[in-house]
Amino acid sequence: MQGLDKVILDPRDLKENYREYIQFFRIEKFSKYLQQHLESGYPKIYENYSKWAESVRLFNRHLINFIENSVIELDKLIEKERNENNLPEPETLYKYRIINDCFKKILIFWFPNPEYSKPTFEKLQNNEPIELKWQGATLIKASAVLCIKIEEFIKNFVDLKKEEVWKFYEDFENLKKKGNEIIEEIKIKIVDRAKYGGVIKGKCGACVGD
Repeated sequence: MQGLDKVILDPRDLKENYREYIQFFRIEKFSKYLQQHLESGYPKIYENYSKWAESVRLFNRHLINFIENSVIELDKLIEKERNENNLPEPETLYKYRIINDCFKKILIFWFPNPEYSKPTFEKLQNNEPIELKWQGATLIKASAVLCIKIEEFIKNFVDLKKEEVWKFYEDFENLKKKGNEIIEEIKIKIVDRAKYGGVIKGKCGACVGD
């Protein structure tokens, strides 16, 4: 059995587009026969699992909403700067990557600062697009004004949202620990016992010949 922590969205490893978050809106059930034994023979374990699963759903949804609101905030900043300064659209922009790296900057003590690609003087003079990168990956390729504003957004995010991000991480660790405890209990009381010919409580389709 895989650890239940795999269904929890890890704040240190966010995704780079919304589609990748869809898997965290649902939590898969156990295999059919194990599920039946849990429900009929181990109601307390099943109750603990059900409560834990609901907590995970709420946690994932809360974190995803926080990410989406951060992306909206970033969109509004870019739109405002473009309108006020008559700037073209960025050639490249990875909004979810920016938020992902902001989380990493807060949670991973050695995580570096973003850096600019080295533009030539001619590029700056002609207001040609430059790149802001983080860990070697491009965040945005756009005018210097927009790149500077994105860098400011990152600094503000790290300063102002540090406590919220750490709270997400603490909740993640607590849910992961509880999930692993549930899996270990199921493994000892049901899976291993059945594997070695022991009697387990409850009934399933295999026991009654369905």
